[in-house]
Amino acid sequence: MPEIEQVPWNYGAGAYYRGLNAPIAVILHRQQGYKSTARQWALSGYTGASWHYTVGLDGSIMKHLSHSDGGFHAGINHEVTGIPTWPLWKGSSPNVNLYTIGVECEGFEGGEWPRDQLASLKWLCERLASELHIPYDREHFPPHADINIRDRVNDFDTPERRHIVYDYLFGEEDMADPRLDAVIAALGGMAEIEAWNAKGNSLLLGYALEQEKLDTHLAAPHGTAVKG
Repeated sequence: MPEIEQVPWNYGAGAYYRGLNAPIAVILHRQQGYKSTARQWALSGYTGASWHYTVGLDGSIMKHLSHSDGGFHAGINHEVTGIPTWPLWKGSSPNVNLYTIGVECEGFEGGEWPRDQLASLKWLCERLASELHIPYDREHFPPHADINIRDRVNDFDTPERRHIVYDYLFGEEDMADPRLDAVIAALGGMAEIEAWNAKGNSLLLGYALEQEKLDTHLAAPHGTAVKG
């Protein structure tokens, strides 16, 4: 079980909304930076951006804000950025930051998702679902991309990689193998894989990797399942 390190965000004007948050969901972000920066920003009371949790590449977790405080992590002007696709969006008022928790994941768009980071993120999300009394599903754990559909289309990573992370968070299989990206690319991408699966031709990616049959799997004709 991961430990949560308390690294409070130093309060000052423009740092966060103190005592105004009533969270009904958790918005997931890819930090586009390092956890050391998150620590520095929190301790210095950085203004203009703030959030509740940072999940490190090494699986460490820092907590910066109380759940009753609203961070500056997902506010939008929908007249500029467009109407969110997130079904729980309440409109222009109240501010999205006043009914959500913000979780930033150390790393960059297109970068690796280490096994330890994914495991800690899943543990944290399950814990938050329990503490906030909300369902543990994608609707209540949306990517920032579903809120700011213009400027944050790759926040919580690119759509293709985000799909893999969500499969891990809400599914039973472990999708954290570092070879997975190579497999997906060799098979034509996630859209191609989903098209095959829709026809009943499961590619059994996790099984192929687990059984160390990667070479055989890649050599198999498209639409052909590798048997155990």
